[in-house]
Amino acid sequence: MNENQWPDSTVLILIALTLLIVFMLVFSLRPSQNDLQPSIQWKESQIQSLETLPI
Repeated sequence: MNENQWPDSTVLILIALTLLIVFMLVFSLRPSQNDLQPSIQWKESQIQSLETLPI
């Protein structure tokens, strides 16, 4: 058998710490809701603009 094997508890702790670090990085680098601006600027629909034109 391989003599370099780690105990199961050590591997589980390392996996948990890795996941914790990943989540901390994701949520710390995420822009806040105040900084988000709409990516799509909607124009007025043609129906509304046609209704306002005098005939």
